[in-house]
Amino acid sequence: MLKPWTFISQSLLVETRIFRLLAERWRSPRTGDEHVFSNVDSPDWVNVVALDSEGQMLLIRQFRFGTRAFTL
Repeated sequence: MLKPWTFISQSLLVETRIFRLLAERWRSPRTGDEHVFSNVDSPDWVNVVALDSEGQMLLIRQFRFGTRAFTL
């Protein structure tokens, strides 16, 4: 049977106008080892997908700083 991870602690790494970056420490239920994960805390948002009159999805290629590359 699967067991949930155990939350240990949380610390604020960065706070900006639109999100907070948190470091969270969790304990594995399988090994008991502690691991740190990053959590981006932000307000709810929506993504809008543009379709043309034929139902084709419209995509924009743009540079994204997180990936350091151009993506759709």
